[in-house]
Amino acid sequence: MKILLALDDNTATAQIALELASLYKASLTVFFVMEATWDVFIGHDWLSASNSKADFLEWMKDQEHAASDRALAQFETMAKGFADVSTEIAVGAGDVCAEVLRLAGAHDLLVISNPFRRGLGIVRDTSKKLTAANPCSLFFVKTEEA
Repeated sequence: MKILLALDDNTATAQIALELASLYKASLTVFFVMEATWDVFIGHDWLSASNSKADFLEWMKDQEHAASDRALAQFETMAKGFADVSTEIAVGAGDVCAEVLRLAGAHDLLVISNPFRRGLGIVRDTSKKLTAANPCSLFFVKTEEA
């Protein structure tokens, strides 16, 4: 069995993925998506007469890298007690939902937070899109609302 964990800042989801992988002696792929579609989301006319758009996009890129560093470091700390789990860290770039769906096709189970709090997936209803188009079994972990 191959399990995919779409990593966000919810440690409960990561813990459940680790426990499932351990229970089923499955390989676990941890996938953190770095959102790369902010320019499309904000549109072409957003403060295009100034450097504000470029500055904002550069700031968002920095925020995505910082979020990936934090999430991956936190997961690696959590995974230390699970020696029998094979973990591969993959960092994708693009639309969050599309990237998760792309990688899910090579796995038997996708474990993901609901709601999924990564990039623009927060406002694009990632859960609904994954339910409709996911090519493997799906395990949603309910998260606490902020």
